[in-house]
Amino acid sequence: MKLPASPLGASSVKWSGFVVAGVGFLLTRFTVTLALLDSPVQFAFAGLVPLAAGLLLTAFGVALAVSNRDAEYVRTVTKWCLVSVAVMFVLVVLTLLGEAQNPMRMVSVRSNTSMANFLIGGAIGGVLLGMRTADNDEKRRVLRNQTTRLVTLNRILRHEILNSTAVILGHAEHVTDQSDNRIRGDALEAVVQRGRHIRDTIEDVKYLTDAEGGVDGTLEPVELPSVLESRAATIRERYPEATIELDVESGLPSVLANAMLGTAFEQLLENAVEYNDSDRPWVGVETSTTNDSVRVSVRDDGPGLPERQQTLLAGQDTTEYDDPTTGFGLTIVRLLVDQYGGEITATVDDSGTTVSLEVLRSDANVGSLDGAEQYYGMSRRRLENAVVASVFAGILMGVVLQVGAGILPVIGSLYGVQNAVVGWITHSFHSVVFGMVYASLLSHVQSTGHGWRNALVLGTGYGLFLWVFAAGLIMPLWLHLVNVPLPGTRMIGVSLVGHVIWGVANGLTFQRLCH
Repeated sequence: MKLPASPLGASSVKWSGFVVAGVGFLLTRFTVTLALLDSPVQFAFAGLVPLAAGLLLTAFGVALAVSNRDAEYVRTVTKWCLVSVAVMFVLVVLTLLGEAQNPMRMVSVRSNTSMANFLIGGAIGGVLLGMRTADNDEKRRVLRNQTTRLVTLNRILRHEILNSTAVILGHAEHVTDQSDNRIRGDALEAVVQRGRHIRDTIEDVKYLTDAEGGVDGTLEPVELPSVLESRAATIRERYPEATIELDVESGLPSVLANAMLGTAFEQLLENAVEYNDSDRPWVGVETSTTNDSVRVSVRDDGPGLPERQQTLLAGQDTTEYDDPTTGFGLTIVRLLVDQYGGEITATVDDSGTTVSLEVLRSDANVGSLDGAEQYYGMSRRRLENAVVASVFAGILMGVVLQVGAGILPVIGSLYGVQNAVVGWITHSFHSVVFGMVYASLLSHVQSTGHGWRNALVLGTGYGLFLWVFAAGLIMPLWLHLVNVPLPGTRMIGVSLVGHVIWGVANGLTFQRLCH
């Protein structure tokens, strides 16, 4: 399977996205208030269009928060949104202050509405600018990482292959010059060994060139105990004076990696031994598990990892710290950890260095659509499915509410105008937001399956929850705050039916679109 290019510690919720949603929602409070005093055309352009734009901005903020965009992308969009709103606010205030000098031109209601509309426009413009900026930053980051990877791999190839070629050429001369069969045999054996080394190096580079995983960009379950045992045995044979101790938990779960995982641990072990100034180096390997990952810690009693190499492991650009005199081992480890969506940390103290490598468990439910998004957020396609499903469900629910109890104008009054058109717009907005929340929550439910029965149960349960929470608690309180009387008791039954229909339609449609 492929994993998104996000570290293990990534969050599926980017809270700064809710700031964008809050800005849009706050500004819609002034878009249609008292706008019915205008003509229908003025009401449409000065009230409904800005209202729809503000609610779309709010929904977009929620989508950003639960999407699989990285946190830095969402923060950049949020920053530009706030900056644009602030700049537009200053300009509008200066304009209104200028108009205040002429009382005939100053109308408070219109100034409030105009300010909100201009600020919504500024917020949307800021979001668009922020998206463009974030996209460019992301492209530059990807290109920089790709360049770094290619430069590093080029150096590895040149270093390993040129050295091996020099050895092969040197022994080839012995083969042609020597008549002693024993010497010729030793030379041929050295040539064969170096030829195999070149082959293995090229095979390793084939994995390292792919930033997403193995040769085909996929990861698979790998059993850690056997990998650690074999690599520890290799280092013991290579450095007989070193002591390698393994403390591997029993029943250690497999992890998501590829055939190069052993190379990563071998490089860590070799680095711990080779750069230890002790006559008898000691290296200890310990494992630990969490619900989502397995951590392998390699501890040594050496002088401590240099700060430059610590920076390399921390994920900085490898080009600056790529020093052939200290080998390419840690660079390879860093590249592999990036492929696995894992984390690596280095701790140095008086007793030595501890390098900890953490990778995802293969049973951490990241192999499924819901599972991967539990860690990284929802993909664009999944968000689109959530919007389509919720809009369809919202239409069905809206018809029930309007035909059964004429409730839609009451929903519009939550935003300042008891109007059916406003009610439909705001009801659709509520439906989309709750639909995206449903899809996001579904990503965090383990082992729910993808059958229509599960979708029916979950959708119905979510609809009932919204009836109790949104319609039963939030809406009465909101109506009280805007001084709108509560509808009659008939609304309770109609609202219950409407929410159940919405939950069922949303759950089944979303399940169908996704699976």
